[in-house]
Amino acid sequence: MSNEAKKNTVISNVTFAIEMLVMVVLLVLPLPVPALIPLVVLASVALEVRGLGWSHVGLQGKHAARDSATGLVLGLLVASLLPLAVGQAAESDFLLLQGNGRALVAALLLTLALSAASEMLFRGYAIAAATRVWGDSGAIAGLLVGAVSGTIATQPASAGAALGAFVIGLGYGLLYFASGRRLILPITMHFVVDAYPIVLEFLRN
Repeated sequence: MSNEAKKNTVISNVTFAIEMLVMVVLLVLPLPVPALIPLVVLASVALEVRGLGWSHVGLQGKHAARDSATGLVLGLLVASLLPLAVGQAAESDFLLLQGNGRALVAALLLTLALSAASEMLFRGYAIAAATRVWGDSGAIAGLLVGAVSGTIATQPASAGAALGAFVIGLGYGLLYFASGRRLILPITMHFVVDAYPIVLEFLRN
């Protein structure tokens, strides 16, 4: 390997480390807005600087209908089984939802936005960044980094909750790979899993 190639490798490794460090720091800082908002902005800028866009990391309409349907089915399956796995009923963090249609719509829109942002960052961007540095072998590192970052973003209240979030994050990442590195499938599943308890709470009259 030439000195120039070694230099480029070092720069790529350092750049990746800095990008992931910034992601983690923003996730743990007490920001006035959800950390996903500035992270998506920064990731968009980073992609633009490289002459890329979100479509290059999987946000595209190819097979969108099939991926959405698959994500819906898998999401409903996981969301319905999740309470059995953790030994408690699914609960929503949203209050005043029972019978409140406007609150339900607002909660679902927020959930959709956060689900999309999470998958764009923790699957699409993180995996693409690792692959850019280490090639296809770096995809596993990106998968793990994305799952860890996603776990931090959920702010788990216990070790069990953290483990569950990590495993689900790995699942989203594997679906990202299984779909040909397209984001619609994991975004849809993520949204359904998070929206399921919200809808249940709305229906509790």
